[in-house]
Amino acid sequence: MPTKKGRKGTSAAKTTAAEGRRRAEKEQPEAQAGKSARPRKQAPIQPTATAAIADLGKIWAGIGKARKPVEFRVSCVRPDDLLVCDFVFENLKFDPEGANPPKLVRKDPPASATLVVEFPPQSFGEQAFLDSTGESVPSDLTGNEKFPEKANTIKPQNVVQLSDNAEKLPPMPSAKIRMSGRSRIAFTMPADERELPFTIDAILDACQRWSMRLDVNAIPDPPPGRFALSQFGVQDKWLASVVTSHSWAQATAELLDALGGEHQKSLAGVARRISQKAITAIRSGRTAETGTMLRSALNQELDILAARFTSLRDADRREIAAAALSLMTTQALATFRFTQSIFDLSKDLPFLGVIFAPHEPAKNVTALELPYRLIISPVSEARWHHSTKPVVHNGRTELWQTRLTSTNNDVGPDAPTHLRALWSPDYHIPDIIDKVNQNRPFRMSLDPLDREMLVKLMSGFDETNTRKQTFQPTTSSVRRLALSSLGALLDAEGNWDRPVPAGVGLEQWRHLASMGLCITEVCRV
Repeated sequence: MPTKKGRKGTSAAKTTAAEGRRRAEKEQPEAQAGKSARPRKQAPIQPTATAAIADLGKIWAGIGKARKPVEFRVSCVRPDDLLVCDFVFENLKFDPEGANPPKLVRKDPPASATLVVEFPPQSFGEQAFLDSTGESVPSDLTGNEKFPEKANTIKPQNVVQLSDNAEKLPPMPSAKIRMSGRSRIAFTMPADERELPFTIDAILDACQRWSMRLDVNAIPDPPPGRFALSQFGVQDKWLASVVTSHSWAQATAELLDALGGEHQKSLAGVARRISQKAITAIRSGRTAETGTMLRSALNQELDILAARFTSLRDADRREIAAAALSLMTTQALATFRFTQSIFDLSKDLPFLGVIFAPHEPAKNVTALELPYRLIISPVSEARWHHSTKPVVHNGRTELWQTRLTSTNNDVGPDAPTHLRALWSPDYHIPDIIDKVNQNRPFRMSLDPLDREMLVKLMSGFDETNTRKQTFQPTTSSVRRLALSSLGALLDAEGNWDRPVPAGVGLEQWRHLASMGLCITEVCRV
């Protein structure tokens, strides 16, 4: 049964099954046993930055609602190996010539086509309980008593003692549980492929060959030698690879398509002018006024476009145009050389916050709700491996599963990969501390504040650390990640060194999941 455990002399631990959670708030260094049952304190309120010029998550949600009625969705259930999923096709339709077997072809040949595989819920939010256990063997035994063999010399484990500082709960027949939402993996059809056989085997094979479609924030960590030096300054090779990736190009094309193709040339000209102004300001060293100047220039350019195009006078479409300009301007900046990293100037470049701030992913990119209410995504170095047909051994059929790996080998162990926590419905929710202290809806291994901190640590490119420097979020390593109709298998771990964003007290996260049931450990300072 899930438990929440505190041990005297250590920071408290929150557990489900055999898990442990150690907590020691920086604001409460004197905290002792039972800390996990104490209410959290509200972190000091930090000065808020100027509102972003566009909310990318809101934009993706609006585009998804407009497109949903015309999507091509097919449910798949294969009883032999319990393959259960939905296939969603974008810009793909049946071949009108009626080939046998039937084929899917592009509706709009020049445009990109996407295959989305939606899986049933992969994880559960389990109720956790406070517990306290003592040492298995006293530390002062000598002689023959050093290795006691009688069971009555060992203190019972996982049994609440009257003297323990533990949560007193009445007997319950069962623990509460919440099921997560659906998870999805998205793939982009290669440009040189014009058709896809409409069979389960062919679709599953495409999921192994086609590249994943990812959110713009699902990027790998920058390598140690990310900067190229020259007599004119430095060029961020990592950022240059990010803005030239397939995910970046697809996100830009998605926004331009939502606006209409007639605006692409005008927006490209605006992006060049804004990037030139940013370059001039950065190279002159006037970074203090850069943010205000660029925000004003962007609004002026949008006003000019709205005067030319009636459709851009709508507030929602203007926000889409601002997001498209943010992507195009950043791509232009990445080709220039500066005396410092562009990311170090993120507070002075308003369009970076639009792209790299945590946001809810679009409906046609990879997003896994694992664990409960935490949206994660692999990064671009990974691929999926699975069998296209049922696998039978000695008359028994394996449960179908797809596994994440970073190698092209289909035989042997799955190579380690990385993931980012892109989003959580608990990110920046009002009164988050009150919800945590009141255990709403019930105590879990991860509470809303934990999930918000994980998003900040892995995708908070818009955050500033406690030293007033731009925070560099890092991914978590993954030893195992597999999806199936019965839940996910996950072995992931993240570690973050100080300094971290203000109000973030998480330094380590370890998550083990087997068929959706989790063992989570988070360490806080």
